[in-house]
Amino acid sequence: MKLLLSALLFLAASAGFAADHTIPAGRFADLKYKVECGDIVKVRVTPAPPQKADGLDPGRFLFAGEAGKTYSVRGYIINFKTEKFEDVDDTVTFGEKAVPPPNPKNPDPKVTDSKEPVSPKLYFVVVRPDGPATPAFIMLMQNPGWTQLRAEGHTVKDFTVSEAVASLPVELGATPLPAVVTLAVAKDGKSHHLYRTPSAAPTTAEEILRLKNPN
Repeated sequence: MKLLLSALLFLAASAGFAADHTIPAGRFADLKYKVECGDIVKVRVTPAPPQKADGLDPGRFLFAGEAGKTYSVRGYIINFKTEKFEDVDDTVTFGEKAVPPPNPKNPDPKVTDSKEPVSPKLYFVVVRPDGPATPAFIMLMQNPGWTQLRAEGHTVKDFTVSEAVASLPVELGATPLPAVVTLAVAKDGKSHHLYRTPSAAPTTAEEILRLKNPN
């Protein structure tokens, strides 16, 4: 009876985590809780995120979410050695997608003879090995360069090798993974063609933005 009462007091006296997090559009939630060796961690993200990293250190949760959607991160962390029980009850809200500013109307309809070429809308596909996305790949996709491309109206997606082979009109060959395939979207939006030769995925924002230039 004394042991049961002690356990109840230990649980009742515990502290907890409770916070609201707002994540900008195109970024990943990266939550870290203090966990000591031997702790029992039982934390769940609901609803299930569309993408999450596996193999992380205990107490770390790295995941992506749909724009404008809120996720609950709930559970507990127990350390029996120190008789410590931490309740986890957080919320994570992902921001809405960035909307490019509207083009100003031309006050003079006669001034329309511009010789500058119109940049096509591009479709960037970052191809990774089959299986769950690694933490390194998720951090790569979090680069601000991809966010900038989305803000400019381009599309950025990630495919596994199997998905890429089944749906893309190009062969990767010996291109190292992760690789990036750049397609140009037709004006009608119903078809696309290869814009650049597939290459290893860039790792800096400057290199990512250069993908807008044809080979």
